[in-house]
Amino acid sequence: MTDRPVAPLICPVCAEPLSADGRTLRCPRGHAFDEAREGYVDLLPAGHGRSRIRGDTAEMVRARRRFLERGHYDRIAAALEARVARHLTERAAAGEATRSTAGAPEATRRRAARMHRPTHATHERTGAPRAPADNPAGPAVPVILEVGCGEGIYIGRLSRSLAGAGDAGGIRDRATAGNEESAGSGIIEGSGIRAGSAGGRASENARIRCFGLDVSRDALRRAARAYPAVRFFRNDVKHRICLADASVDVLLDVFAPRNPAEFARVVRRRGLLLVAIPNERHLAELRTELPLLGIEPDKRERVAAQLGAAFRSVGEDVLEYRTEMTGDDVADLLRMTPNYWHLGEAELARAAELPPRAVTVAVTVLAFRRGAASVPPRSR
Repeated sequence: MTDRPVAPLICPVCAEPLSADGRTLRCPRGHAFDEAREGYVDLLPAGHGRSRIRGDTAEMVRARRRFLERGHYDRIAAALEARVARHLTERAAAGEATRSTAGAPEATRRRAARMHRPTHATHERTGAPRAPADNPAGPAVPVILEVGCGEGIYIGRLSRSLAGAGDAGGIRDRATAGNEESAGSGIIEGSGIRAGSAGGRASENARIRCFGLDVSRDALRRAARAYPAVRFFRNDVKHRICLADASVDVLLDVFAPRNPAEFARVVRRRGLLLVAIPNERHLAELRTELPLLGIEPDKRERVAAQLGAAFRSVGEDVLEYRTEMTGDDVADLLRMTPNYWHLGEAELARAAELPPRAVTVAVTVLAFRRGAASVPPRSR
């Protein structure tokens, strides 16, 4: 019997909920999907969303693993963790307020609801598509999804952080830590939110459920072996995400393709969407010597506008720092990104021979809430 979470996964054929039957996921209509030996499940069957996305090769996956394990992007992971911790703390506080007024008079309950009601404009006022109602059939516990997860380092690190020993104060401290590295980890126990077991294995009773999707089998094989508490599944984010409507509390998109319509469908009202994008100065020192893909100068504004029909901006973390890279680091960096498809072996060999240097990492993590949106002024 698999220990990875199943709900709120849905069948890619009929959209009915999936449940575990040993190492097979089944829907009420009899469609079945076997878990691979490594632990992921393929929910991109033939004839149901043939992917147009070119998945990462085994070589790209190995390069990304080497590069990320050297810590060059640890500050990005820390920024994501801090944002997620803050969101889960707020979610737990809102839930505790709701429970504390459960037996109170109607007027008291209305006042409490107003205190936790988001202040953004509604879909009815903007004419944007109406958000789906919170999914009553889905789990009441937090669900975290990373799209385009690759070999799973970001969602895997987040899952392990949430599953670590600690108390309510631990995660709240991390929620206010800004972009600093988070050495500790914690749980929100008093408010009913709890992560998977300290041993790193999740179950259907675990109080936080983490999922990662990617189109690359090579990436998913490595992800599922490395992070057994996370449910990894094969999907094409540009086609359909095999999760129930309004079932996701936090959605992560780190340098990955975006599908605004599907993001809006699966994210709950008041759910959090985090999108990490490169800034113009990203890898500036390498661009003077290597023919890297360009970064659009208005990328932030275009992403915000792309998501603006269903999400509102709630801030951003602008990360800019320098990290020491060897020639091997640079070669792995090129192999793990779309640059790999545009560079020949000669350019990759030349990258590997570069002397050690400080390279600028410049990334913005955009934070959105499910709801009406507008593009905010740039913050620094």
